[in-house]
Amino acid sequence: MGFLSQAIEQQAEAALVSAARSGEVSFLCIRCDRVSTDPEGVKASLCGTCRKWIAAVRLYPLPLIWVLAVFNGPFVAGTLAALSWKRIGDIRKAQIVVVQLVACLAGLLFYGPFAFLPPVTLGGLLWLFVTAAVIGYATAGLGPLLTAHRSAGGRQGNFIMPVLVALALAAPGLWIWYSAITAIIWGG
Repeated sequence: MGFLSQAIEQQAEAALVSAARSGEVSFLCIRCDRVSTDPEGVKASLCGTCRKWIAAVRLYPLPLIWVLAVFNGPFVAGTLAALSWKRIGDIRKAQIVVVQLVACLAGLLFYGPFAFLPPVTLGGLLWLFVTAAVIGYATAGLGPLLTAHRSAGGRQGNFIMPVLVALALAAPGLWIWYSAITAIIWGG
């Protein structure tokens, strides 16, 4: 972003804040869909009630969810997205994400090691497509709420435990790859 565009954005933000303080502007809260004129909530697009509430909630950032999805599949990342939706208060979206994860688990049990064996590239591509579809749906609409959460002063969820769980789940897959590669190299 260049210097001129930053200056224009700062001018627009200052004009919005001054209009909000004078009571000339109202906005729609992105969480509860109520019209608000709260000057403190203009930047986060949250009414006073939602701004105080969402600042106390711990949510997981989108980059963490997507990195875990790419390196570990949809289960840990989908669980983090479902937890974020539950903490935001959208129980229905959280339930839909959990149902999708159960469907992925059923598919994984049905296809078994087909998705993870080294000579089968189609299985890996299929698994990547399923992971992208599930996590894409699970994170759709979460970005603006996370931005509002950050603007309201909310904190991120603990990311150490999900990363440790992801590493523990990745260990068997890495062992399968290691075994297959050493068997190919050593001919045994």
